[in-house]
Formats: sequence, C-alpha cells, structure tokens
Amino acid sequence: MAIRVTCSGCQRSFQTADKWAGRSTVCPACRAALVIPVPHQQPQSVDDAWGPPIQATIPQALFVHHHKTSGDAFQSGFKASLGCIVAIGISAAVVFGGCVALSVLLRPQIQRANEQQRQQAQEQFDAQFRHNMELIHDEQEKEYERLQRQINRSLR
Repeated sequence: MAIRVTCSGCQRSFQTADKWAGRSTVCPACRAALVIPVPHQQPQSVDDAWGPPIQATIPQALFVHHHKTSGDAFQSGFKASLGCIVAIGISAAVVFGGCVALSVLLRPQIQRANEQQRQQAQEQFDAQFRHNMELIHDEQEKEYERLQRQINRSLR
C-alpha cells in the first residue's frame, strides 16, 4: 500500500512505498526537507485499541487483618495514633522553641545592621544636602556679583 505525501514547501503531492514511513527525505520537485508520515491503522476491536488486559497482583502484606471478636486491634491502633500525635506535638514545640531562640540570638546583630544602614542613609543625605547648598550659594554669589557690576556700570 502506498503513502500519499504532500510537500509543505511547494504543496505538490506524491506517493511512496510503506517501507519509507517515518523517514526523512526531500521533495522531488522543490528539494524541501520533509518526513514521510506513518499511516494510522484502525483497530479491529476495542481489545485491539486498548491492548491486552493488565494482570495486577496485590501483595498479601498490604492487607490489614481485622478481628471482629477482639478490641485489641482498635486499642493498639489508638495507642499508635496517640503516640504519633504526641511525637508531632513535641517536634512542633522543639521547632518553635528553636525559632524563638534563634530570633533572640540574632536580634542584636539585626539591630546593629539596621542601625548601620540608617547611618549610611543619613550620611548620604547629608552629603547631598551640603552639595546642593554649595551649588545654591555659588549661584547666589554669581548673581550678587552680576548685580554689583550692573550697579557699577549705571553709576559711571
């Protein structure tokens, strides 16, 4: 059975043998690169479409045996659950206590770093302010000298 191929470059159609399905080639008309498509086969039945059934086995160890006549299973499960809850509570307390202790230990360093940043920002502000004041003073001096020259000219 032949496969019909349409070139995406020149839109010409041609046929090729099934054995070339999935391989790369060039269009005989325009020499553009293309891939021979793989023909789709229609399944004959639903079983063919889905493939063979999967046989699953569940290990016996995964099954929990409950005894209806004895309350021992319930009590041991309750004790285990209570033990887990206590362990989680203790773990949470240790983590919380560690966080509190860490914040107490690091607090002076954080405060020192914040104070240094505040001082640096204040120093930068002061330096910029002094610079701006010097510029204003220079401009005022220039304006004063210009006015003095103008007055001197008018008095001559």
